[in-house]
Amino acid sequence: MRKSALALVAIAVAVLAAAAGAATPTHTTITTQGSPGDMAVGLGSVWVTDHRLGVVYRIDPRTNKFKAIEVGESLCSLPVFGGGAVWIWGCDSDVTYKIDPSTNRVVGKREGVNPAFAGGSLWTVSSSNTVLRIDPKSGVTLASISADVANGGPTLGADGSMWISADDTVTRIGLETNKVKAVIPLPGWKRSGDLNGGFLYANSIAFAGGKSWNANAGGLYVIDPATNIAKRTKLVFHP
Repeated sequence: MRKSALALVAIAVAVLAAAAGAATPTHTTITTQGSPGDMAVGLGSVWVTDHRLGVVYRIDPRTNKFKAIEVGESLCSLPVFGGGAVWIWGCDSDVTYKIDPSTNRVVGKREGVNPAFAGGSLWTVSSSNTVLRIDPKSGVTLASISADVANGGPTLGADGSMWISADDTVTRIGLETNKVKAVIPLPGWKRSGDLNGGFLYANSIAFAGGKSWNANAGGLYVIDPATNIAKRTKLVFHP
């Protein structure tokens, strides 16, 4: 088990315990089988995907006990929450799995990878490199939108847009129109993948301080939604 993943789980458990009213948060090491990787917090639990075993660990922050939810294939994304479900991308079949948090079971599949949730919809990237907007309950595709998704995909719904990351650009799609509002170039971008004997894959977006922050193999970019201009900061990433 990776020490970094253990530390992240311990931190998340401590933070949630504090939020839940624990007088003195403590750090706990939670041992699992396999290769824990991506982590997200939602629905009162800490959710950790296991990349190789194909399970999702649901950790109770009050007891530090967990349930292992069988998915059945390698997992390659953060757990995403929306529509009363948990969504996770299966690496091998290029589909997004739907987990029912009331039963801790996989209850369905949706087309596409790199799931995100915004505007009441599930967003994924299809095998034809288009962005799909999907009704989370019925699985019906509401819109299919052409966008640059090279080594990226839907990562954040904020400021009335779905922000689509890629190696070289960030694309904004209007949540109300399902149309591309802007394609924002990333000056000095680099391609994700093998680099200097390691592996560097970024292309994740966060939204804070009224700005969009985009991690890229070329560095950290900050985008002003008012101007749709990306500026590269001094922070760089290494494999």
